[in-house]
Amino acid sequence: MEKIADDIPEYLEYLPENEINKQYKWEMLNIENQKTENVEEAKKLVTSYTSRENGGNLLNEFKESEYQNISYIDVKIVFRVKNPELSNYIIVNNAQICEAITENGIEISDADSTPNEWIDGEDDQDYENIKVQNFDMSLQKYVSSVKVIEDNNEKIIETENTGDSKTDIIPKVELKRKKLNNTEVKFIYTIKVTNDGDIAGMVNTIFDYVPEGLKFYEEDNKDCVQTENIIAIKSFENVLINPGESVETTLVLRWEKIKENIGLKTNIAEIAESFNDKNAQDIDSTAGNNKKGEDDQSEAQVLISISTSFWKYIVGIGILLMILIGGVLLIKKYVI
Repeated sequence: MEKIADDIPEYLEYLPENEINKQYKWEMLNIENQKTENVEEAKKLVTSYTSRENGGNLLNEFKESEYQNISYIDVKIVFRVKNPELSNYIIVNNAQICEAITENGIEISDADSTPNEWIDGEDDQDYENIKVQNFDMSLQKYVSSVKVIEDNNEKIIETENTGDSKTDIIPKVELKRKKLNNTEVKFIYTIKVTNDGDIAGMVNTIFDYVPEGLKFYEEDNKDCVQTENIIAIKSFENVLINPGESVETTLVLRWEKIKENIGLKTNIAEIAESFNDKNAQDIDSTAGNNKKGEDDQSEAQVLISISTSFWKYIVGIGILLMILIGGVLLIKKYVI
């Protein structure tokens, strides 16, 4: 074979500087079948890698008795997918023989094919369908329940949260000021990882960034290791997550017993390590970069307050009314 042609599909980009493409001597042609160095103009690729001049292998004639030893030669080409974030579309790549000669350099005609002309059914041409597959792992985190232990009496509050930002609530815990020392509060978070892509993969590590005022206790959690304010969660280590599947684990953090430790606490978790056997990168997230807005990261909030006793409310309201009445009387007197 003196020359082979390969069409450039719409969704693929030819890489002229790729070492494999250089090795196989591919050249770019524009729409007028003229050589070009501009990738944007390239519509077709041709190679003389298999030519007599380049020392291409001589392909022997086919003999049915030697079917197991058919003479052939491989030619490789490398493209890059232009829009990997788009999935579920098929790329069709066509290739065909452009020119063939004998071992003596004499041009020959193919018995059942026309070189350099695409005619359906001929065997000097072939195509390959490529389905673009994406790797995409997402993470959701939400408070699934709150456990309050006061004077050794335990109360569990189920939030009914599911990870849906439209319906989930922020749990609020009101603590009694006089019983702070005898109160333990535990927030139980659910962490859910979902494979939203087309490629099976693993999430070996999840980072959880503990906010000030909440504390991690090893006895509350398994498969977790804390370094400073970051918890490494290994619950899904070596667990294969297939497309469409989800896996869940829980994390427990405790309220730190300080009366000034109140207000909104935001806890963030993200995928820190993920991989697959295709060596594909996540299409819309970078693992472990702690970047808000990516779907491999999620946050959950809790609100902590200290309740004021009923009589303090009454006294406070009474004082306020006296001030208001006194103010009105002073104003009236001043006006008269």
